[in-house]
Amino acid sequence: MSAQLRRLILPFLFVLAVVPALGQAYSTSTKQTRRIYTDKANGFTLDADIDFRDGRASNPNKVKVKYTYNGPLLIEDRYAVWKMRYIDGADQLQERQFSAPVGGTEIRGVLTDAPVHQTSVIDEPFDCKQIVSICFDLETSRTAKTGVFASTQSIAPDSVSGPRALLPGQQVTLTVMGGALARGGAWVWYEGTCGGSRVGTGRSLTLTPTANTTYYVRAEPQMGTGACLAATVRVDDRSVAPVTITGASQACAGESLTLQVAGGGLGLDARWVWY
Repeated sequence: MSAQLRRLILPFLFVLAVVPALGQAYSTSTKQTRRIYTDKANGFTLDADIDFRDGRASNPNKVKVKYTYNGPLLIEDRYAVWKMRYIDGADQLQERQFSAPVGGTEIRGVLTDAPVHQTSVIDEPFDCKQIVSICFDLETSRTAKTGVFASTQSIAPDSVSGPRALLPGQQVTLTVMGGALARGGAWVWYEGTCGGSRVGTGRSLTLTPTANTTYYVRAEPQMGTGACLAATVRVDDRSVAPVTITGASQACAGESLTLQVAGGGLGLDARWVWY
């Protein structure tokens, strides 16, 4: 058997590690193993072990990825390309594209009959609060493609938090829970119907409804994921008796004093009447 043939069929293991920054405080850890490329004709596989450690909102952590290649040495340079969608430290939905060299001179450096173990660190590790999805089993030949770019799709919110029953005159703050915005996107709030009367933007909306009202929120621009989420706030139209009357309790003859209602609330079209 020739030396070149031995080089083509000798199995080996390649490891490329992306390590987190030192000093990071981790909470929980989620590990996934994904097969990102398989070449049955040449008999090799490439797996990615993704070690994601959840970080606090104010201190997102890094993602650790380890590639494991099993198969024969290949003369032609190849690259398995895969993508990860994730939420960064600024609550923005991002998409990063990876390019893992497979079986070519880029990963083994010099042709050898011995297994190769190589570890390297990427120059720009990235902050990540949540992994959204992983797209794998993509392949290109000869040319590596890398880069970081914003996703064009927002993730719809899970729910809206905030009180649903109010007394007249009370304020309410509604807040989007979950979801993520594509770069340049915004949470937009509507009153009455989805896409109807626009009443505000942002993750939270504070207002004082005067009647039962349904509010809608969605991510814009929609990019295919802009379904509205509804939240109905009901206002009790019955008046509530005041708690007390404030003001001076004594006055000299001829002096004026001011008394004010404290507590309670007025129903629809009601007013305070003094006797």
